[in-house]
Amino acid sequence: MQIIANKTNLYRLIAEHMFLPKSKYTTFKKISTQNYSLEWISENGCDYRACYLIDNGYPALVINVIGEENDDSTNPSNLIIRWKNVVDLAVRGMLIGVRKNHQQVTQHEEQVSQSVKMRSVLEII
Repeated sequence: MQIIANKTNLYRLIAEHMFLPKSKYTTFKKISTQNYSLEWISENGCDYRACYLIDNGYPALVINVIGEENDDSTNPSNLIIRWKNVVDLAVRGMLIGVRKNHQQVTQHEEQVSQSVKMRSVLEII
């Protein structure tokens, strides 16, 4: 299994887990063939760096927060998200070498569709 990313799909992946500024205010870097990062500065001046990499054999997203108020910048806060079910990432085109059968892809698309419908309902209420 090999991970791949570009600025757009990494931005969208991170945006599902936290608020991001507009994409033009972020910096995408390919650190190595198996490590990508997206960096940005929040409105309150905190520096963020999200790394998409392989951790213990699974794709992971590690988000480091440095420079929070009342926080020692030498001890960044970390958010680590690991994917045991890699179908979501494979469907997004962020993994190479993963077999995804038609049933898994269809189930994933239905879950995403239901999630979008629920968000629309919640926004109306």
